[in-house]
This record gives sequence, structure tokens and C-alpha cells, in this order.
Amino acid sequence: MFLRPIMFAALISSSVLASAQAATLNKFDGRWSIVLSTDVGTCEASIPATFNVKADDIAAAAESPLRADGAVEASGTMWIRFTAGQDNYRGQGKLTPSGGSGVWSSGSRYCGGKWRATRAR
Repeated sequence: MFLRPIMFAALISSSVLASAQAATLNKFDGRWSIVLSTDVGTCEASIPATFNVKADDIAAAAESPLRADGAVEASGTMWIRFTAGQDNYRGQGKLTPSGGSGVWSSGSRYCGGKWRATRAR
């Protein structure tokens, strides 16, 4: 008789834990490809890079020529910073589960433009 409430409590605890773990998964998690298109200044016309999102944090993908860091909010609003040597690029915009877009600028190279991102497959 006493065993039944304990089993019920264990079942409820495991369901709550599974729900909490699922809640920490982010719809933006994964590998992304991004292209910075220059509209102003003398930067390259197109600057490609890749980045990873994990639990709202942005980090560079291993194969990317640019280092990346930043954050993504649950709404998809994101901020990202790329660096390569002395050059830095800062962007902001919005991601959806499959893509995104925004603007970027470089204080070190005096250029800027728009960016588009797609989830890498």
C-alpha cells in the first residue's frame, strides 16, 4: 500500500525532469551559415561564415574563418560579433527556426551592410 504512492511520486518526478530538459532545448540550436553583404564601405562584397547556437549562446563553427560569439533570445532577436585578427564585425537581427536576417557594421574596417542566415544541413 505504501509502495504505490512512492511509485507515483517517482513517475511524476521523472515527467517533471523530462519536461525541464525539453524546455532547455532551443528552437535555434544547431549549425548556421551566414553571409554578410556589404552595402557601405570597402569590405569584401560578400563575407561568409558559420556559427553554432546552443542554449541561446552563439559560438563559431570549427570551419569558419571568423570567430563568433553572441546570443539569441527566445523571440529570435540576436546579437553576434565576428572577429578575424584585428577586424571585428557586429550584427543584430532576427532568427526564425529556418533562417534570419539583419544588419551589421565593422568599426575596424568602416563598412557595413545586411546579413542573411540559413540553418546548415
